[in-house]
Order: sequence, then structure tokens, then C-alpha cells
Amino acid sequence: MAKLLLLLKESHGVKEDARIRLDIKRTREEVASIIGPASENLIRFMSELKQEGLISQEGKAIYILDEEGLIDFANIGY
Repeated sequence: MAKLLLLLKESHGVKEDARIRLDIKRTREEVASIIGPASENLIRFMSELKQEGLISQEGKAIYILDEEGLIDFANIGY
């Protein structure tokens, strides 16, 4: 999930102050179909990323708050 958010940032990221809004119009089910797990797993991953302070969500908008932390979480050298 973290990797997907980082990939989406490249094509759909909009810088807003100290955060990046992912300008995507997808339902949870559509995003889940991209990464494979069921919608319940997507919700769990999103909750974990929110608890870590890496992302936030306002309505359907997803914001990356800590890009470096998200990269570390994804365990990739993005």
C-alpha cells in the first residue's frame, strides 16, 4: 500500500503546503483491486499509515504527510 501511494504521488500528487494531496478519484474497492487485498485489508493498511502519521484522509482525499517516512515504511529506496 505504501508503495502504491508513492507511485500515485508521481502521477497524481498535488503539493499543498507541507503535504501532498493525491488527486485520485477511486473508491476503496478500486484501490484494493489495484494492490490485490480485499477492501478490509486496505482499510487496515490505511489505518496503520494514519497512526504512524504518514498520511491523513479528509473525505475521499488522501494526503501524504511524511514522504520520507512513507518510503521507509515501504522499505524501498524510492
